[in-house]
Amino acid sequence: MTPESPGDHNSARSTIGVLVRAGARVDLRRHVPEDRDIFVGWYQDAVIAEMLRHDLAPLTSSQARRYFDSIILPATARGTCWAIFEHGSDRLIGSTALVDIDENLATSLFRLVIGDKEKWGQGYGTEATDLVMAEAFLRLSLRQVNLEVFAHNPRAQR
Repeated sequence: MTPESPGDHNSARSTIGVLVRAGARVDLRRHVPEDRDIFVGWYQDAVIAEMLRHDLAPLTSSQARRYFDSIILPATARGTCWAIFEHGSDRLIGSTALVDIDENLATSLFRLVIGDKEKWGQGYGTEATDLVMAEAFLRLSLRQVNLEVFAHNPRAQR
């Protein structure tokens, strides 16, 4: 599958990951290799790159594929990274993760991207955050989760 733009999705997906936690508007699922092409499209988008990495250009296709394969899929297997799907559908709209987990202090950092721009500003990120916090505090028994936010990213600040 090759998306035409970063927000495109394949409505006839044959594989979606196992459901981890369901919400009213979004579901957290395990990432599967089939998510890669959509993910790569997001990380090649200049607007998304600016929100995620304040001074870097978008990733190349090769860099984004390597990032997905070497970071995202292994973190999914560990239960610390999830695909964000529109609830009850096969529409992948984002990705989120708990990173830099300190087991001694029971802390972590939190990352989230709604890569499907059609879904921006509609509360999907807020609900995904709530679901990730449930995973962090209830399943992983963390005591503190921190979000690093860039000053030029007002959505993340909210």
